Amino acid sequence: MRWSFRLLTIAGIRIEVHATFLLLVGAVALLRSDSTPLWVSVGELLILFACVLLHELGQYRPDLLERPRLVLGTKTDAATPEAIATWNGEAISAVTGAGVRKALGRLAVLVGEARSAEPPRQSAITIRPIPEGTTIDKVGESEFRLSGRDVERAVALSDVTTPDALNYIDERLKNLGIPRLLARAGATDGCVVHIGTFSFDYVPET
Repeated sequence: MRWSFRLLTIAGIRIEVHATFLLLVGAVALLRSDSTPLWVSVGELLILFACVLLHELGQYRPDLLERPRLVLGTKTDAATPEAIATWNGEAISAVTGAGVRKALGRLAVLVGEARSAEPPRQSAITIRPIPEGTTIDKVGESEFRLSGRDVERAVALSDVTTPDALNYIDERLKNLGIPRLLARAGATDGCVVHIGTFSFDYVPET
């Protein structure tokens, strides 16, 4: 059974809060003094949580702490004028909408500055598959070179020093239709055919 629930995601990092954190919230509510408003106690607890979160993110990925951020004071509709006066940052109220438009404008500025500071993106890299098939090039009076993934694999995956491997290569080339391709290219009996570093004498099919 999971005792944690997902709170948010920051830069692909899942932030989860353990259920026992609610016990801490309850303890703060019960142990607070009568002169301290409940929202002040809960706010202090959330500030503590934010400090711990920033510390942990800094340990995991220090670059996250270098990113621009905006600290907002909320619930100004429920705060006392004295509490609001002691707050030096941006303040908003989701109930009355006070300060929300200004905060959104500040966020837009921060996002624009961050994007303009990013290095230009590299152009997309296109990976194209190796063309299939076999090509035949005449490299001499009686010499031909075969190129292509299939014919080169037939030679590369075989030990060309053993009779069994040579029989396999011969059978594999026949299945690929190489003798017919050589005949169409003008190869005659005794011509030398190269595949990579492997060479053999061409014998027409009978």
